[in-house]
Amino acid sequence: MASRIGLSMRVVQTEAYHEPRDALAQEWGDFMASTFSGTAWQPLPNLGAGIETHMKAWKIDGVILTGGRSMRMEGVIKAHQMLGGQSLIQHVIDRMKPQVQRLVLSVEVVSTEFARYGLQQLADPEPGSNGPLGGLLSALSNLDRHQDWLLLAPCDAPFLPLDLGQKLKKRAVEMEAPGCIVRYQSEVQPTFSIWNRSLLPVLRSAVLEQGMGGFKQFLRVHDLAVLDWDESDISPFFNINDPVYLAEAQRLIE
Repeated sequence: MASRIGLSMRVVQTEAYHEPRDALAQEWGDFMASTFSGTAWQPLPNLGAGIETHMKAWKIDGVILTGGRSMRMEGVIKAHQMLGGQSLIQHVIDRMKPQVQRLVLSVEVVSTEFARYGLQQLADPEPGSNGPLGGLLSALSNLDRHQDWLLLAPCDAPFLPLDLGQKLKKRAVEMEAPGCIVRYQSEVQPTFSIWNRSLLPVLRSAVLEQGMGGFKQFLRVHDLAVLDWDESDISPFFNINDPVYLAEAQRLIE
């Protein structure tokens, strides 16, 4: 199912979601079915040049919100916490890279702490944290001139869907919306979303003139499409916000 949200997250339009039937989608669907049959989480497979090239053909850039130091993570940098032998953000990088042509990191300030990942860092538009909306503004402002779409995800989502960008862009285009966000188990997940370049003027106004920092503020006054994601045993949008969630994620992958 897909919808559009506006004031107070109110659903203003709804239509059934149907899987695409073109050759690219069929090949991707066959690959996903064969690789992830069953319900247990599996490490990211080697996609191979063919599938990865097809995914990049969707012409999407990507940005990961790094988050910074987290009080709920006892003041450490959440993105660097280890899960299954690698950092949380590395899991997200590995799952986003096949879906986008260019991937960057949204950071409060450019630093050496994220240099190890080999990705461009984009600082918040103004000194001090502008919240996730500021990170989105900075990334969308630096979008490649040949691109119109930006896939957004947080750094603490190691089960991120491998077809997230494809499905979000398809729904946004079908509904003639300037963006699309995930809704999972009736809860809107705005940090899992795709945004069109056309939103830049209203984003600049929201962040730099109106002082908005959070997505929910923005979505109260601007309509985006919504894609209801099918439920699974392990939520693909599982966020690791504190040590308890980190331990639970470790248990899920064992």
